[in-house]
Amino acid sequence: MELLTKLFVTHGAVQATILLCITIAFGILLGRIRIFSVSFGIGGILFSGIILGHFGLSLDPTVLTFTREFGLILFVYAIGMSVGPTFLESLRAQGLKLNLVAVYIVLCGALLAAALFFVFGLNVPTTVGLFSGAVTNTPSLGSANEAWTLVGGDADTVAAGLKTIGMAYAVAYPFGIFGIILTMMILKAMFRINVEDELALLAAEHPLHHVEIDPVATRALVVSRDAVSGRQLADLAPSNAEIVAVRRGKEEYAWNGDWRLRLADRVFVKNGPGAQELAKVLGDNAEALSHPNMLSIFTGIFIGVFLGSIPVFVPGLPTALRIGVAGGTLIMGIVLARVQRFGGLTWYMSPGATNLMREIGILLFLSCVGLYAGTGFVDTVVNGPGLKWMALGAIITFVPLFTAALFCRAVWKINFSTICGMLAGSMTDPPALAFAMQYYGSHGAAIGYSTVYPVTMILRILMGQLLVLLLIGFV
Repeated sequence: MELLTKLFVTHGAVQATILLCITIAFGILLGRIRIFSVSFGIGGILFSGIILGHFGLSLDPTVLTFTREFGLILFVYAIGMSVGPTFLESLRAQGLKLNLVAVYIVLCGALLAAALFFVFGLNVPTTVGLFSGAVTNTPSLGSANEAWTLVGGDADTVAAGLKTIGMAYAVAYPFGIFGIILTMMILKAMFRINVEDELALLAAEHPLHHVEIDPVATRALVVSRDAVSGRQLADLAPSNAEIVAVRRGKEEYAWNGDWRLRLADRVFVKNGPGAQELAKVLGDNAEALSHPNMLSIFTGIFIGVFLGSIPVFVPGLPTALRIGVAGGTLIMGIVLARVQRFGGLTWYMSPGATNLMREIGILLFLSCVGLYAGTGFVDTVVNGPGLKWMALGAIITFVPLFTAALFCRAVWKINFSTICGMLAGSMTDPPALAFAMQYYGSHGAAIGYSTVYPVTMILRILMGQLLVLLLIGFV
């Protein structure tokens, strides 16, 4: 019994490690449970922490604070690194329309949260918790937590506010997921949409980029040499190299003489002496790209945290405005991923390294939020304002989504599958995307989601902090 108490109850390094592992493992299993073909996904970690916290398991406050903040930093930096390369491209063509709608959804949700703050006399932590949970956006929760820590007041008030933010987030989260799916279903019924017809139209309007490549007559060269990143392929290729196509990510493009290289691009060139010469120029060493550059990673995080800590004084606000560690590391991730090479360092991160950092970060953050909010959560839902919070959160979720979807279909005549992906992307919600891809077509949903995801993620993070600072000014 003494051993069990030491391992699970008595605060210390071993107890913290065991409790975090249990919380994450249990949460992953919870996230896999499907209700009407929809799962909570990463949200299962939050509810796992709440359950364990309800039964009295806890972390040392200092350990919890550090782990929560460090997890958030890792997560948003990885997000920045993943969305940076395609951020500007997402604003072009139809992407501009979709992003305008996504911006409306974000701002409308924030305005609704502010209106509910005044109408129902909510406090600031409850309001921002409901806002972040209703839009299922964990980085928004993180930036709200950080902002409240800065302006919440004395230590006891800050601690109570952080717990309230976490509880309100958890209460609003479930409908945040199902509200997106409900909007898709209502839109489909209202306009009597035939999904197969919509997919056929989409295929005609947006054919997939694909080039027929002979694996026999061509050689795929990987861009792995730092010095060529950002340079034009036409300027580097020897005259006897016959380039056929290039691939970035999952998309292949026919060679048209105009291509600015990025690390991990693949260049398809016909076999021969020219291919061998071009291989020396590009590097053609996939193994070199698989090793993460730890100096660049921690340098980038340091710069991001430093940037986020710089105070900017704005008239009318009770304290200096900071974009915070979440905003700072996100911005640096985007910028560094875009330039790839700067200051003598290469900032490229392989998809595998980026995904691992992102997953570890969000798992640590959500487990800490859940464990902290678990104490008193059940009592808040059963005997306190929990049901009221659910209703208010549902308003923040549904109104922006439904009005945006209605406008996209009725006025702009956007393809239904693309609208579904845009709705999921505007909430940065993978479970909703999975539902849309399964039932309403993967191609269109993926296009809509990936188009609005970068802009939405940035706005969600900044809006979580801004909402705290603006509302605290009215208190």
